[in-house]
Amino acid sequence: QVSAASASAMVKKLAALELKAAASPQGNGSPAQASDESVIAAAKSKLKKARRLCARTTISDDLVHIFAGLADTHRKGRRWLDQAKRKPTDEDFHELRKAVQIHWRQMNLVADAWPAVLQLRANVAKEIAQSLGSEHDLTMLLHAIDALPARGLTRFELAAIRKECRVRQTAIRETSIAAAERLFAQKPQRFAEEIGAYW
Repeated sequence: QVSAASASAMVKKLAALELKAAASPQGNGSPAQASDESVIAAAKSKLKKARRLCARTTISDDLVHIFAGLADTHRKGRRWLDQAKRKPTDEDFHELRKAVQIHWRQMNLVADAWPAVLQLRANVAKEIAQSLGSEHDLTMLLHAIDALPARGLTRFELAAIRKECRVRQTAIRETSIAAAERLFAQKPQRFAEEIGAYW
């Protein structure tokens, strides 16, 4: 199913493309023009198939699936946040980052329902995701250091780099957890219902 607005937009685009294809000039017989004409003919055929598909598409304004998806992402964010707080591993923070990124993109999609609130929420999620991206970069740097051959850096230099990475990682994790706790403070179903009320 697609929303009525989405289907209407698709039909308008198809109509515009069909008009453009119909208005294209006829060829002059050159090989290049013959090639262009075959591309246009193929495009017209695909547009006709797309129009038939749109005609068969069930149109619904029911947003229940959207709100269920919001609740599901929110639930995952809370789960990975809890995991990162209780027994933090590199993988837990990576999964938390993915959940925050999805939440950020979802908020961008629904932000028009109440931009002052939801766009702010999207911006906060983006900041958290970017911070957790830096945290992940430090994780990858630590893995790369561990894989370095023995020559090049002394063990003291390697230890100093590892220590600095861990110090920065810890700081990023602490601020990201604090921000994510606010982002995912609500229960998932209540959060989805609130977004639905804005809609």
